[in-house]
Formats: sequence, structure tokens, C-alpha cells
Amino acid sequence: MAFPLFIAWRYLFSHKRLNAVNIVSAISAVAVGIVSMALVCVLSIFNGYEELIMQQSSLLDPDLRIERAEGNTFSIHTPGIPEGLKTSGIAAYSQRLAAQGLVRTKYGEQATGLIGYDSLWHNVVDLKNAITEGSLTQRTPDGQKALASGFELALLLNTGVDFADPVHIYVPNRLGMINPLAPMSAFRYTCGYITATLEGDRNNYDVSNSLFMPVEDLQNLLGYESGEINSIEIRVAENERPEQVQKKLQKVLGKKFAVLTQTEQHPEIKRLVYVEKWMSFLILIFILLLAAFNIISSLSMLLIEKKQDADTMASMGATPRQIKRIFIIEGTLISMLGAAGGILLGILICLIQQKYGIITYSIGMVSVPYPVRIEAVDMLICAGTIILLSLISAFYPVHFFGRHWHR
Repeated sequence: MAFPLFIAWRYLFSHKRLNAVNIVSAISAVAVGIVSMALVCVLSIFNGYEELIMQQSSLLDPDLRIERAEGNTFSIHTPGIPEGLKTSGIAAYSQRLAAQGLVRTKYGEQATGLIGYDSLWHNVVDLKNAITEGSLTQRTPDGQKALASGFELALLLNTGVDFADPVHIYVPNRLGMINPLAPMSAFRYTCGYITATLEGDRNNYDVSNSLFMPVEDLQNLLGYESGEINSIEIRVAENERPEQVQKKLQKVLGKKFAVLTQTEQHPEIKRLVYVEKWMSFLILIFILLLAAFNIISSLSMLLIEKKQDADTMASMGATPRQIKRIFIIEGTLISMLGAAGGILLGILICLIQQKYGIITYSIGMVSVPYPVRIEAVDMLICAGTIILLSLISAFYPVHFFGRHWHR
């Protein structure tokens, strides 16, 4: 054991007497431990919330989605796509085209999302449970286009499966010149009848406020060529993990395409949880800074008490740098002992919560346990932050007193 560490260890665990320095050091370690425990618990709860939100994602969210890394649309026949769709672990896939448009009925109008689906869509998502009324294959009057409405959109426009009048759809005209004397030339138009209503998730605005139609009809409306789409939705085989298939597929497709998991398909949710998580982390770090003043106090008291010892060690050949390191290590040990105990206690509390769900919160009449997920990266960040703050808090009193000793 190095000389500064040996002396610091002896000072910390001296059994000769219990004085004010030992008491303040113990209080400092306990304060750091409590904040460390809170850091572990809070970060783990936010991790659990993120996982819970993703598990409750829409029924219409695929396991994986292929999109262009740059740009909006691509062809299903683009080189690399057919080969990528043969990747092992892919159970089914379907084409998807999305756009913005205006939907109008005799009761009102609404700007909304337009989503085109193909005949294989039911193999990729839980379409059976997402359809609340009607059917996507239901016949329409006079052979008109079959449309499916999101639940919220149907309420806004007072429409649905039993609605006798057609739904009118307008989109901006991408091609050709616009005649200022004929304003409607700026739009392309079609109409159809609602044959189904969909509700993937009450919290999923994209689904509830969208209008769905066959992808071929949406391609014709937008003036796209056959096979031109925004994304390809993929269902992963039951014995495969989406992350593993994502890596294999991304390797085949290269950098021109992005393969997104369900979490990556909703970056706004992940971003919201991420911001809340690290804002809470910063608040607790501020509390930890207050606890660090206890370390400064205990170390200052120790420096005053051990001034004679420092003079003795200096006369025996110890350098000023070695003496300073003794007390810096002392302050760091106080923090590390408190942090280690706090982190271990926090992990233990989280494991108990995971297994038994002791702490709950209420949703209506139901009590739900707080979701918890421990991540090793968070533990390392907590430990690293505490060690850094302890070094800073130990350096100031040692530097101040050391300067006065050697005047």
C-alpha cells in the first residue's frame, strides 16, 4: 500500500478515540450515501418508465421499420432492398406510404395524415385488435375507394363505417404548373367511403388522427410511381430479437437507409423521458454538492487536528506533495465509502421493487407498481460523478491549508 493511502486509511479508521472529526466524517459519508441511493433509484425509475411506455406502444407499430437516411421516398425495387428483405429473422414485411392532406365531409374538414398500406399489412401488425369497427376488405358503394379512419378523426368529422356520404381527400399537386385563375388546380383530389375505424393506442396521435387507404390509391393520388414508398414495416420472427435483426439488416442496406426499432420510431417519447431523467439527475447532483460541504468541513477539521503530524512527517522526509495527497485521499475515501454503500443500497431497493412491486401509484381504481430497470451505465455515471465531486471538494481545503503550512 502506498504511503499516502496507508496514512489516509489509518486516519479514517482510527480506533483510538471517537472525536468530532470522526463524527463529521461519518455524517459526510452518510449524506453522500443517501444522495447516491436516490440517484440510483430515480434513474432506474425513469429507465423503467421508458421501457413501460415502449411496451404499451401502438398495435400498429412494427418491430422494425426501414426508412431512407436522407430524403422522403424510395422505390421498393431500389438495389439492396430485395436482398435486405431476405435477411434471416424477418417473418413478414409490408409497404407503407405516408403524406399530409385535407379530409372533408359535410360536417367539417380536418388536416390530417394519410397512410397507405398494402395487402400484407395484417401480417406485420396486430391489425385484428386495432380495428374497432368494420373491415378493410369491406365493399364500398359504386366501387369507390375503401378508407379506414383513425378513432379521433372519425369523431372530429362525425364519420364512420355507417356514414352514407363519401369522404373527400385533397393533397397539394406536386406536378405541373398551377393556374392562378383556377385555385383548385393546386390540389389533387379523390374520394371514398369509410369501411373501418382503427385505434392502435389512445395516446398515439398519429394513428388516431390519420386516414388509411390502399398504398396504390395513395400513390395515384400523390402522383408517385408504382412501388414508391416512405418505409417498409417488418415483423421479426418470434425466436429473434429485433436488435439483432436490425444489425444484420443495416449491414446489408448500408448507410443510405435507417433501420429503426420501436423505440427509435418514437424519438419524441425517448427524448422526453431522457430530458426528465437527466434534469432529475442534475437536481440530485446539486443536493450532492451541498453534501460535499460536509466533506470540506470534516477535512478542514482533520487538517487542523493533524497539523503536528504533518510537521512530523515533513521532518522525517515526506514531501509537501505526499502530505497533500494524504488528505485528498482521505476526503475521496469518505465520499467513495458513502457512494459505494448508497449505490449498493439503491440497487438492492430497485431489485426488491422489481420482484415484489412494494411501492405503487394509482391509475384510477388500480394500483400499479413503479417500473424499475437498472442500467450499468447509470451506475458508472453516478460513481464517476461522485468521485469527481469528492476530489474537487477535497482539493480546496488541502490546497488552502497546505499553502499556509509552508509560508
